[in-house]
Amino acid sequence: LFHVVDGVEALDVLHGTHHTIVLPHPYLILLDINIPRMSGLELLQVIRQETQLRRSVVFVITTSKNERDISTAYNYQVAGYILKDKISYDFADIALLLVRYQSLVEWPQSA
Repeated sequence: LFHVVDGVEALDVLHGTHHTIVLPHPYLILLDINIPRMSGLELLQVIRQETQLRRSVVFVITTSKNERDISTAYNYQVAGYILKDKISYDFADIALLLVRYQSLVEWPQSA
């Protein structure tokens, strides 16, 4: 699990140009849409446009209940849109979801 502070840094990590973080494919991304420099929805658009990133699995975890944000995220084929207030600030629920997801889903051998 790696944490980045904004959309630009996330894109650097995903492109393999970050100075300290190197990730193996495939990517499972937890994305807040309310992040600085490049919003989560802008980052999601880039992810879906780029061949090497478009197969990434993205879950949005955010405070935004805006229907437009929800629709836009699903138009970019997110795996799920999770409101932070529904997880009661207990990220153990999210960790359990991800562990189960990873154990049940078949991943391709190469990205």
